[in-house]
Amino acid sequence: MLFLLATMFEQVKYPQNLDPKALDLLLARGWFRMGQSIFTTEFVLFQSCVYRTIWLRHDLKKYQSGKSISNLKKRNKNFRIELKRAVITDTHVELFENIRTVFPSIPPHRFINF
Repeated sequence: MLFLLATMFEQVKYPQNLDPKALDLLLARGWFRMGQSIFTTEFVLFQSCVYRTIWLRHDLKKYQSGKSISNLKKRNKNFRIELKRAVITDTHVELFENIRTVFPSIPPHRFINF
């Protein structure tokens, strides 16, 4: 039952080519891009529990945080954000390969250090 519930709200696509206008339309409708995939979901199944997703895409010019986001900020106040040049290490590649064993539908990627 849990698996059925989680998959009912999940869509993943692996397009070979995606027109920029089509990508913009999907992103505007709440889809996210990760690697070669584009996906959307209402729920996530994690360790046999169903969780509702919290999307973090906001129009920053119009954004006003509500109570739930304020509470999340308080709970996560010890985290910090770092912006720096991406470097893919052997640890990253190993982590990705481990994730692919759990989610075999993720296509293989080539890793390139920037």
